[in-house]
Amino acid sequence: MSNQESRLDQLLLQLKAVTEQILQLPFTGEHYDTELDKLQAEQQHLRKEIELEAKQLPYSQRQKQLLQQCLELEQNVHAKIESHKQELEAHLNKLRAAARLKSSYGHSYIQAEGYFIDKQK
Repeated sequence: MSNQESRLDQLLLQLKAVTEQILQLPFTGEHYDTELDKLQAEQQHLRKEIELEAKQLPYSQRQKQLLQQCLELEQNVHAKIESHKQELEAHLNKLRAAARLKSSYGHSYIQAEGYFIDKQK
């Protein structure tokens, strides 16, 4: 195994590890979005490095397997994100429906303070 193949293997393993971290990331809490952004930026950087390394040599069988595993993990990440998006959309729809209901039946009546003076007495 040449030094270049070894570097490419390391990059692919790092990409796989980062993708697994994204898959394990809970989409709840206050800071998951910043962590997701950080991991996705790292993923993008690794992909560029892999692309540069792969231009010089064809992929070995092991590297093709690693790429396939990365692709499968990425598809799982996409499914997880899509599921989370649908959950958020459903929650937003419930909030909108509640706001419409509140605005339909929740009119507040304003009564000005004042006095009634009977002039006929």
